[in-house]
Amino acid sequence: MSITYKASILLGIVVLIAILAISPLRALVSGIFSKILTPSFMTVISTLLLWIFWVVKKVGSSHMTLLKNLVMPRKVLFPTLENEDKREL
Repeated sequence: MSITYKASILLGIVVLIAILAISPLRALVSGIFSKILTPSFMTVISTLLLWIFWVVKKVGSSHMTLLKNLVMPRKVLFPTLENEDKREL
């Protein structure tokens, strides 16, 4: 690990300890978390879950269409195969 990486980790730990130790800073940070970060986090999570549900639904629908087309006879899928001699080229 580089010296810059170690210093930034150490600085982060010191800032975290200072925030937890000083009561006004702790109140400020808890207000920021409760009023700004938590609602935005919940919005992101709900949007992500809706998108995952949509993707799973689309994949399932595609698989069902594929299975339907694999099981269905060709003459039902392509009705023009029955009256091949009636077609004009």
